[in-house]
Amino acid sequence: MFDGHRLLRLAAERAGAISAIGFLVAWAASFGFGRRRWRNGHLPWELGEYSTLEWIGMLGGLGVGLVAFFAWWGMRLRLDHLTEKQDYRFFLRAGAPRTIHGLLLAVASRDGTIDLRERDVVNRILLRDLPEGVVPQDLRNWTVRPDLTPPVAAATQLARILSPSERMAVLRWCREVAAADGGANPAETQLLRDIARILSGK
Repeated sequence: MFDGHRLLRLAAERAGAISAIGFLVAWAASFGFGRRRWRNGHLPWELGEYSTLEWIGMLGGLGVGLVAFFAWWGMRLRLDHLTEKQDYRFFLRAGAPRTIHGLLLAVASRDGTIDLRERDVVNRILLRDLPEGVVPQDLRNWTVRPDLTPPVAAATQLARILSPSERMAVLRWCREVAAADGGANPAETQLLRDIARILSGK
């Protein structure tokens, strides 16, 4: 699987290493690494003692070090941003089962009531069809404190974090719930159309 984070980390590590080498060369040149000055070098501020090679080494090393440093810094900022975004997406996905539960109940209640058949379908979907590992205690907790997000807003949130196949599964479950009491009324049909439009990306 393609791992953009790993490639960016490797590029940042290379830039950091190049930056360190550049600064090391500049530091060595500032103390004198000319062929005849290796044993009797000079101090960094004794500019008049620099040979041409030392000037090239100091300025070149400093330039390479600075360019590579800013490249490393930029990549580190991008990595931090990607990590924060990935963590945010993880927490959104962790809450997806509860959002799906709320969406299914919203579909079931569109005709005014949630009867036993609709609730049984919702429970079966979440306990057996949903691959996220919902347990009966989750359903009891969510029934006491349901997700009151409006159905269109819930579908929009799910569309951002689920894959296309997962979105189509949610749409199929919504239709199952709407049909559980014998068929969808006009209000449920319109809601299903809105959800289908959002989850299909149209």
